[in-house]
Amino acid sequence: MDATEILGGLRPLVLVVDAAGTMLDARGGAGGFLGHVPADLVGQPVFDLVAPEALADVVGYFARLTGEPSHPKLLPMPFRSVASATDGRPHGVDVMPTGVVDEAGARTWVVLLIPHSLQTTVSGPLDAELSDAGRDEVRSRLCDELCYSNERGALRWYFVDLVDGRRVFGPSDDVELVPALQKLVDTGWAPWDVPSLPIDEPVRPRSVDDVLVPSRPPERLASAACEHCEPGQHFRLGYVPVELDGELIGVYLELRWVPEEGELAVRANVAGRIHDLCRVTALLLERWRDRDRLVLAATRDSLTGLANRDAFTDALAAASDPSAVLYVDVDRFKSVNDRLGHAAGDRVLVEIGRRIVAVCRPGDVVARFGGDEFVVLLDGVDLAAAEAIGERIVEAVSAPLFVNGAPEHVSSSVGVATCVPGTDPVDLADRAMLVAKRSGRARVVVA
Repeated sequence: MDATEILGGLRPLVLVVDAAGTMLDARGGAGGFLGHVPADLVGQPVFDLVAPEALADVVGYFARLTGEPSHPKLLPMPFRSVASATDGRPHGVDVMPTGVVDEAGARTWVVLLIPHSLQTTVSGPLDAELSDAGRDEVRSRLCDELCYSNERGALRWYFVDLVDGRRVFGPSDDVELVPALQKLVDTGWAPWDVPSLPIDEPVRPRSVDDVLVPSRPPERLASAACEHCEPGQHFRLGYVPVELDGELIGVYLELRWVPEEGELAVRANVAGRIHDLCRVTALLLERWRDRDRLVLAATRDSLTGLANRDAFTDALAAASDPSAVLYVDVDRFKSVNDRLGHAAGDRVLVEIGRRIVAVCRPGDVVARFGGDEFVVLLDGVDLAAAEAIGERIVEAVSAPLFVNGAPEHVSSSVGVATCVPGTDPVDLADRAMLVAKRSGRARVVVA
């Protein structure tokens, strides 16, 4: 086998580029390189392969290198970029350039382009997570990992996050099938919850690790997906469960476009990559869950689950105009603890907190300031509306509640203050609450 055959059999693309950016030779890309035929690239500007959003960075990179003093060989570090497929879709690639200066001083570049879909490690999503990219972007990067398109067909991955409201995520370039899948999931479609229907084609050999469960695609999805099929291709659907400590936390949907005679078997190397993808996904979701728990612990009252003082202070700082604060104190709560015990008293506080939340609006911030004191931030509410909500709180707290099977009656005093620049509305509402207690309790007083 000579060098031409070796280069032609490579899956990555190898380019020879002159100093002006023209591709002098193109080899490799076996099976198709993002839809491009290597021979057709010769004579074309190399920057035509670069996605528009990455063009400035790539041009600047090579411009800086070209301006450096000449060396017999330049071996700059590999870098990541985005290439354009023939259909205009962006695909992440690793770029490995080697600069060569011949005896006459002419400079050329030998550039190796490796699509991320050919890599054996799930590095893109991890890089995005470590760089503090948004969680939605990380989930899209996960879906990018195993996508491919070549002369034998195409494969695309979608993730259903069962922890985050059964939201559907897809490859970063998808704007069509994600809405179709989300609509199906929203209407109750969940092939992973019931035994799968058999598909028409033979299922892959059972000797391969059992990671992909075939399922008959719904007609609505099949119709949308078949718009992406080439002539002679068929659409197939499979799914892979993602578990964490035995709990189903997500599902990958595999959408595959294959020729009529194309196989549905999952080869061992692909099964290994699917396992890696699921493992990394579970680790990321576990990391996010632990982070959310820490944030919750730092911003929530441990007894009632309401906001704590720090969370309330942050919300107050961001409040709009007009806004108001209610300071709620449970009347004679010490007698409840003395008669029933602190455990029963805690249950009473939890129930009072629930009642306050129930009569407030969904966006209002209800916090426990400690002991039997609660504070409410009413964002965008004027004084009259705030006083009316305070009256509802007094009424709700005064309703009978049952402790240890016996009815108990408690009441609350509420102080109201508007948020005026240069004042402390919490302190003003607290003072108004004290006036309410001195005036007979179980009432609302406006500061």
